Amino acid sequence: MDSRRRISARQVAEDIRSGTTAMELLHKYKLTSNELLRILDKLLHSRLLNQRELDSWSTLNHEITVIRGVRQDARITIDFPLRVQDCDHPYKQGIVRDLSQNGIGVLGIKAKVGETRNLVVRLNGIADCSSVRFEAKCRWIIQPEAAGQECVAGFEITGIEAAALNQLRKVLGR
Repeated sequence: MDSRRRISARQVAEDIRSGTTAMELLHKYKLTSNELLRILDKLLHSRLLNQRELDSWSTLNHEITVIRGVRQDARITIDFPLRVQDCDHPYKQGIVRDLSQNGIGVLGIKAKVGETRNLVVRLNGIADCSSVRFEAKCRWIIQPEAAGQECVAGFEITGIEAAALNQLRKVLGR
């Protein structure tokens, strides 16, 4: 595949089928994200992987979603406790990990990929209102293997009122 590093296309395809994550592939083969994208394209074109296999693997590996450029707005990392709550299940609360006007990364709220949730972010006095409410669709989730650890999920904001979007932009400094 790559003559400089002698990367075997068949080995990469086997790694993907065995569940190796995108980040593990980047480290194992010492690749940049662009190099990994080129390899994935070559795997598809050479028919060592089919589109269904790649899509299934991509769903499980949210890193590749970011690498493939699905995320259009850069998210800012939230380095202070900012609570998020599932409006339909008030006892389900989490912490915002990162945020953009189009998406949110959350620690502690479980969802299935493709599932839509009504979320509210408690702004703790950092904007003109106390909270921002929106509809969001789960795009990826990582379930921890160790007991006692929280899941991490990424949601695309699919519905938000104009006033709430303006408050979110204030939080983001835009």
